[in-house]
Amino acid sequence: MRHLGKAATYTAVGLLGLLFVTNVYRAATQSIAHDEAYTYQLYLATPSSDMFRSFNPNNHFVATLLMKLTTGLLGASELTMRLPSLAAGALYFFVAYQLCLLLFGEGLLLLISVTLLAANPFVLDFCVAARGYGMGLAFLFAAIYCLLLYAFERRSEWKLLVWGGAGLSLAVASNPTFFFPSLMIAALFAITLPVQAASLKKEKRRGVRAHTAFAARIRELRPFLITVAALAMAYWLFSPANRARTRGFYRPVSTLAASLESIVEATVAHNSGLGGINGGTLSASGYVTFLALGLFPAVIAAALALAWNLKPRSALATAMLWASGAVAGSILLHVAGGPLLGLPYPADRTGIYFPPLTMLSLVCMAEAVKRLPSPGRHATVPLVALSAFLAVQYMVQFNWDRFKVWPYDADSKRIVERLGSLRNGRDRLSVGLSWQLEPSFNFYRDTRKLHWLPAFDRSGLGGDYDYYVVIPQDRAVIKERNLTEIFRGPASGTILATRHSARAGS
Repeated sequence: MRHLGKAATYTAVGLLGLLFVTNVYRAATQSIAHDEAYTYQLYLATPSSDMFRSFNPNNHFVATLLMKLTTGLLGASELTMRLPSLAAGALYFFVAYQLCLLLFGEGLLLLISVTLLAANPFVLDFCVAARGYGMGLAFLFAAIYCLLLYAFERRSEWKLLVWGGAGLSLAVASNPTFFFPSLMIAALFAITLPVQAASLKKEKRRGVRAHTAFAARIRELRPFLITVAALAMAYWLFSPANRARTRGFYRPVSTLAASLESIVEATVAHNSGLGGINGGTLSASGYVTFLALGLFPAVIAAALALAWNLKPRSALATAMLWASGAVAGSILLHVAGGPLLGLPYPADRTGIYFPPLTMLSLVCMAEAVKRLPSPGRHATVPLVALSAFLAVQYMVQFNWDRFKVWPYDADSKRIVERLGSLRNGRDRLSVGLSWQLEPSFNFYRDTRKLHWLPAFDRSGLGGDYDYYVVIPQDRAVIKERNLTEIFRGPASGTILATRHSARAGS
């Protein structure tokens, strides 16, 4: 058994190493995508003051600041824009491993839990893409790890309270979508932190008789509370968050059911998988609906109930309570916040924290039921089997060439290069493209100084051009205009086409 535990540990470390190397490869080679290029247009190719002045949902404040730094020092490219996300991804991998090691020790559950947290293909997208979602997830899990470590391993190290508070605050500053889960983790930490006997005696010596436990808890949490308050104030004062209006937020779904399905679909139906093995999931919408509206909510409800009733408190039970409570609480806050504050439901990337927290709840439950007198060890087998099945489904969707959210941009760099080969010395090419491609093509035009390309706008394919770049959704244009396909992106399906006269002239 000891050798099996060591083998599982080495495999988990090797998996994280493979995933990080793949992330670096993707960051250096994948075409820039729509939202990344839009951030470049708004904030990286403009004066630094712009990111502080006006609110835009595209401004993921901490991520934007770091991207401004890396591109300012190293020049603008796909890799330099993505360096902050790569660093955040490395932090997330490190924290995920340390957290799982703390909760499960060496063994099979360590490997399964690390895979569920780190190999989620949608999470991996945002450990690469120059956005704030992966960064927010890394800070959120870093906070969970630091606060668990403080509560159950190193109670005297107040610096862990500072790091925990900083992690929750920076998660929100990386992307406001992390506000609800960060709020829930902070509240659950404050509520569940056991009061030390020494603190109670100290309060009694001070003459505090009423609410002694509460006073002792507040005194102990001062470093945490001060850190959260100070960073929240700094974010409010220096970022444009205080100018935010809910009507400007991303609103792709209008119901809770659609929200949950969107989040789950992005992870279990991310792509067709190696050798097309996950193709059935893409076509079986009932499977996504079952997970989103049936199985995953049941996991959260069961984990929350089990964690609340487990006594005495342990790191495992507390992590299960925090993870399931953060998901359940965030859902309830969104349900209430929708009509009261006009907040949108999360969808795909704005709910990126749901799957990792749910998977952590599931694996914690698989370990925790062993401690129950009935059904005990018999109940852990199906939970471990389910966890292993989902881990395998994540792994078979291993991806290195496209982002789930912006698949049409996966070959934009290659198409720009193909246009360069068709130039034949001309000072100017006439190129029309689907409006979704405008930011990425302008990014390459600007950063590579391709002045023979026009400055693109969002007018789309309505004009008369020598060359057309057409995403799959607009493919009917090719037949309508009798165009000739020159190139089709293997990762995106985006087509480079031309008029017959332009092809003859080239």
